[in-house]
Amino acid sequence: MTWDDVDFENGNITINKQIYYDYLNDDRTAPELSSTKSDKIRVIPIDNILRTELLEYRHFQKQRMDELGEYYIRYHLEGNKIVENGENSTGEPLRFLCTYDYGKLIPKSTLTVQLKRVSEKMGIRFTFHELRHGHATLLLNNGVNIKVIQERLGHSTSETTMQIHAHLGNKLKDEATNVLNDLMRK
Repeated sequence: MTWDDVDFENGNITINKQIYYDYLNDDRTAPELSSTKSDKIRVIPIDNILRTELLEYRHFQKQRMDELGEYYIRYHLEGNKIVENGENSTGEPLRFLCTYDYGKLIPKSTLTVQLKRVSEKMGIRFTFHELRHGHATLLLNNGVNIKVIQERLGHSTSETTMQIHAHLGNKLKDEATNVLNDLMRK
């Protein structure tokens, strides 16, 4: 995700790209920027707490960039390739959110290891995918429309979302039965 994906004024984040590493060809030095897995663009509303955190983090990044000057690692695009800036960089500049203090992109593997450590300290092991799944589960269990959840997750259809989260059906069926029973008693 790049900073141009965060719309502070309207309070949302646009999900429109991903970083792709060609591990089969061991081309780790030149990751590519590509569209999302489903080729869909999603706009996700954010609350004021996340908005404030992101503003503070962006300010911190800018400070580090100013402090380190030419030593702060910057990136640009050459075609689809994400390239570290050199003296003659002419490609489209990119400002990523997930970077080390000196500007280097934090690899997905590092984020995964850090999440594992945090989750173990919490006593609950979970992955990024399980966070995504839990997010959908919480929304569904709290009555959020399946179409809204489908759009947030980027699934092509609401049927896909329901199939993935089908195990939630029993709780919702039980709730529907209870609602009907309450209505019949009136």
